[in-house]
Amino acid sequence: MSTIESTFDKIKFWAEERNLIKGSNSLAQFAKLISEFGELCDHIYELADDITNSSLPLDASHYTNKIKDDIGDCSVVLRIIAEQNNIAFNDIIYIDSLPGNPALYDGHMLSIGICFGNLGDAILKNDMDIIYTSIGLSLGYLQMLAQQYELDYIDCVKYAYNEIKDRKGVMYNGAFIKSNDARYPKIMKELGLIL
Repeated sequence: MSTIESTFDKIKFWAEERNLIKGSNSLAQFAKLISEFGELCDHIYELADDITNSSLPLDASHYTNKIKDDIGDCSVVLRIIAEQNNIAFNDIIYIDSLPGNPALYDGHMLSIGICFGNLGDAILKNDMDIIYTSIGLSLGYLQMLAQQYELDYIDCVKYAYNEIKDRKGVMYNGAFIKSNDARYPKIMKELGLIL
């Protein structure tokens, strides 16, 4: 098993423990995906704006760490949506199959947006072929984006996982209940999940 497959399997287990797969639905997760994509767009815009308008030397690591996390966060949500739709996720990860120079893919943000739009439409229509294709293409374009910012895609996914792995809570009746909520133990017991 490759490092990326292992990391995505950990994400699946993490999501199962928090009832995000069965206790949520693809439309709710799609809303989360768009929220994460918005953060990614915002951080890329901030970096471009500072490059354009700053007269001081720019420390791009501040932005690339945010972009790294955002790429990983989008990938985490795509993993959850894939699992909710019984997609064999490891079959659609395109690591090491990206052609050519990532700098040639100037339209990748637009391509990610198009893929996400197609994914949302397919979720609404329950079109499994388009859901499958949209997730696969989205992952490919996220990998290209990582390359453009000289980031390792696997590191992006690991970074996002490490940020979330210790967060406790569970999805219940459409809402995420944090572990410090007084109802948490009772809900965990009701759902048959281990504390």
